[in-house]
Parts: sequence; C-alpha cells; structure tokens
Amino acid sequence: MSGPQGKGILSSGTELRTQPESDSSRMKGASYVVPAAKLDAAGNIIVVIDARSQELQNLRDETFIDATLHSGIPFVDMYCLMTESSLGLRATFWNPDGTPEKICGNALRSLPFLNARIPEGKRIVVETEHTTVQVYREGEKGVVEFPWRAIHCSPLEAGQLLVDLGTPHIVALVSDLFTHEVYRRGIQLMCSRPAFNATFVKMESSGLMVRTWERGVGETRSCGTGALAAYLATGKRVSKMAYPPMDIYYASGEKLTILPDPDGNFIAISGRCAIVSLHCFYV
Repeated sequence: MSGPQGKGILSSGTELRTQPESDSSRMKGASYVVPAAKLDAAGNIIVVIDARSQELQNLRDETFIDATLHSGIPFVDMYCLMTESSLGLRATFWNPDGTPEKICGNALRSLPFLNARIPEGKRIVVETEHTTVQVYREGEKGVVEFPWRAIHCSPLEAGQLLVDLGTPHIVALVSDLFTHEVYRRGIQLMCSRPAFNATFVKMESSGLMVRTWERGVGETRSCGTGALAAYLATGKRVSKMAYPPMDIYYASGEKLTILPDPDGNFIAISGRCAIVSLHCFYV
C-alpha cells in the first residue's frame, strides 16, 4: 500500500504511526492508514478515529463511516471521528449501524486520554454538531462540561420528560427497572420513527439507578447523556445553581457523576475512562 499515513498520539504521549497486522487485513484500494483507539468509558465502548493529519482533513465523513462498519472491531457502542477545528478539536459521532449522532457524552469524556502529555485539569475545547463543550482528565476519570444553553427539556404525557442534549432521551421514573414493560418500552422507543434514546430512572437514597437503551445500539452499560437526562428528570432543582452533585448508577454496575457548576454556567459528566487497544483503519 502506498500513500501517506495518518498520525495520532498514544496515551504515553508518543506519536502513533500505525501499521497493518498483515497484508490480508488491508482494505483493497486504500490510500491512507488512519490510527484509532478503542476506549472503555464507564462500560461504554468507544472507538476514536484520529483524522487530524493534513492529508485526511478533506476526506468525507462517509469515507470513515464505511471503513468502521467493515473494520471487524467487536463490541463497539459509538464511533467518534476526531479532526482539528479553529477552537481546538471537532468531534463527529455515529452508531455501530452507521446512523449519525450529534453528540456523545462518554465519547467526549474519553478524548483527553489520547495524550498523557496534556496536564490533568487542562480544558480542551471540542466542537460538535450540537454545541461546543470542554473536556478534561482528572486521574482515571474523564469529564465533559455541557453549557446549559445546549440542554432542552419538554414534559410529555404520563409523567415522562423529553431531554434533548443533541441526542434526545425520553425519560421515565419507575419503581422497578427490571420489569418486562421497561424492556419492551426501551426497545420500542429506540426502534421508533423517529428513534429516541429511552432512559428509565429509579430514585435511591445513594443516587439514581438507571437503564438506557440507545438508538442504533441497544441497551448500554452506561450512557453519558442518559445519566444527565436522568438527573434532570428528577426535577428537584429550584434554579440552575440549586442542583447538587449526584452519582448515577447503571444496572451494569457502572457509575457516572453529575457535577453542576456552582456559577450555573455548565453541568458536567464525570466517570472512568481507559484505553483498551489500538487499531488502524484503511481509507
């Protein structure tokens, strides 16, 4: 295979120049090798494709989507294409079935882990189709800060709430997360036209217990925007600044924490992240 290679960065901070594992793994007619990382973001498996090199900037998103759908990487919940922008980074998202998403909280939280040379706590500005956020690393946790103006809530019938953070969640408070009706409704909403994410919440003294079915994926071990949607649906606030921090527990055992800004400018999602493996795509 000829042509320039895309370049990226490892968690060690060194430059990553990916090479094919074997000639048989190459995509016929490919011109570029594009580095990628598979990350575990609180049980949500994210693949980030690093397309920041100059020769990759002008390729269409569909080129990368097609490459990922034929990659053979198992157990992926979300793909994230990372490119450069005037503010810092730009992130584009799509589900394993190829359908697009405007935002993904867990994918955004994972981005600071791609370069260990970035100091803990240093904010990285990331543009998405929905809004501009800031992300940073704090030990083994990744954090994304959503501006309040990018969050829209609308009441629905039967006590449900539509929370749109760029990807829409229909949220329902329930007394039991493990009934057939919860399962049925989750599948129904994620397969409807238009499709929605379905988030079910049970209030506990220690925090919130949550299950989320994501459109284009199914039930996931955690969901960043789902955790935030569940938090907002509890409806305990008096004002933006009256929100307390809260832990969100998923049925999988994973935990995310919601951290409101004391000044009322943003609301953050925090949780563990780790690089699982490194890969490359041929485009």
